[in-house]
Amino acid sequence: MKNNEKNFAVPLVFLGGKENILKVNNCATRLRLEVKDINKIDEKEIEKYYPSVQKISSTEVHIIVGTNANIIAESLEKLLSCNDSSSNNVLDLIPLLGGKDNIVKVN
Repeated sequence: MKNNEKNFAVPLVFLGGKENILKVNNCATRLRLEVKDINKIDEKEIEKYYPSVQKISSTEVHIIVGTNANIIAESLEKLLSCNDSSSNNVLDLIPLLGGKDNIVKVN
């Protein structure tokens, strides 16, 4: 993995929450999402982590994430399939803490 590539899913809160995501897909460099409400997508926050957010239509958004788009899509699908317990919601915090490699110890 290149140093500038991130290996984590976009925090759900920036995507309008779990309930806003209808479908996850990807191509070589983009995360492609079908969403209920495009206005819930927080482009400015996502662009702090990834180069670009493109609103394709009123229900489709593409996020340029790099060549590990498939890994990020899989991670996001895993998050979406989890129940809403607090232990699963903590996964949303990992990118905000600088990624899993930045976390040394959890007490």
